[in-house]
Amino acid sequence: TQSNHAHEPLKLNFKGLKERSTQDVTIIGDNNKQKFILEAFQSYENLHKSSFHATHVSSDDLETTIEKIKASNTLSTVLLLSDETASPATLDANVINTLIHLQSALKGLDSHIIVELLDPKNDTIIKDFNIENTIISNKIISLLLSKLALFPETADFYEHLLTIAPSKADQDDYAITIQTAQAMFEMESNLIFKSKKQLIESVYLSAKKTLMLIGLVRNDEVMVLAGDLHKAEDVTIDKDDLCIFMKL
Repeated sequence: TQSNHAHEPLKLNFKGLKERSTQDVTIIGDNNKQKFILEAFQSYENLHKSSFHATHVSSDDLETTIEKIKASNTLSTVLLLSDETASPATLDANVINTLIHLQSALKGLDSHIIVELLDPKNDTIIKDFNIENTIISNKIISLLLSKLALFPETADFYEHLLTIAPSKADQDDYAITIQTAQAMFEMESNLIFKSKKQLIESVYLSAKKTLMLIGLVRNDEVMVLAGDLHKAEDVTIDKDDLCIFMKL
């Protein structure tokens, strides 16, 4: 924001960020992360005054869980955890078996399924089920450790980014949030900017310096706002674009 720029920021009609959630999250499966996952959900619920409920159930209670999801009138999200104690040959087998049953039982319902995998090789199998959200937890941890080993001075940044805890102003600072463009801005048509910097600065100032736009998702492709931000090139935001924000 301090460097000279040929294009002044545009004034956008910013609607404001609404993160309140009204969905139920069901965690199925057992591993050593479930305790921390439940604690994170509880922290999120308290911080954002959301009314969703996160519960953990055993794989043995799958049929009862399915009936509860069918009877619910709210959006349901199911998180399948992989069994870390399984042998290498059967790693993620519990998730794949449960997923087959869930997809058949919940067909046509308003529900999302998120799958945790331990073996990246099983990612191709999961994609055959049209699951949009797959988390390869071992890969994420490995990438994070590699980053910290190469750039130890970034430890504080990642700690802020991955922690759900209020700041002194009771805000969840440094968190990443993704919202549709039309949910964030009043827009009758596409928004057009003369450069990436004009886009970033326009959003930053319109959001009263509480959000920084760092990327867009369009047609399932991520465009990170990086490189020569001053370069004169038209950059657009479509109504259906997903905007990736960092909260400041």
